[in-house]
Amino acid sequence: MSGRPGAGPAVVIRDAAPADLAIIRTIYSHHVLHGLASFEEVPPDAAEIERRYRDILARGLPYVVVESGGRVAGFAYAGPYRTRPAYHYTVEDSVYIAPDDVGRGLGQAALSEIIRRAGDRGFRQIDRDHRRFRQPAFHPPA
Repeated sequence: MSGRPGAGPAVVIRDAAPADLAIIRTIYSHHVLHGLASFEEVPPDAAEIERRYRDILARGLPYVVVESGGRVAGFAYAGPYRTRPAYHYTVEDSVYIAPDDVGRGLGQAALSEIIRRAGDRGFRQIDRDHRRFRQPAFHPPA
């Protein structure tokens, strides 16, 4: 997918490649340390990021990067939702955008592409309940 979500440089969404894993790790590490969506406390090392990437691909699930102005500005993938057979056609999305690129529509563009690609591969439902954590009802101590 190519286009121009929001204002700014041209946007391209393409399959993630092994060469993208270093920047994927950088973006994800920021969200682990400063965000609420990952539920991790320590950023995974490069080997773990690669293991997760290969696991998603081995399952036949989509994993994309969002390029803006010729550089990777985010990534997204669909992962398994649950292991029980009833959830075989259900996936969970993960979308992470570099902090300087948040608010430009890149995350929505990546999510739309993941939904399209997952549907093309026979998946019928994406669990998105985790979105409720974006606006916490409490304010953690500073």
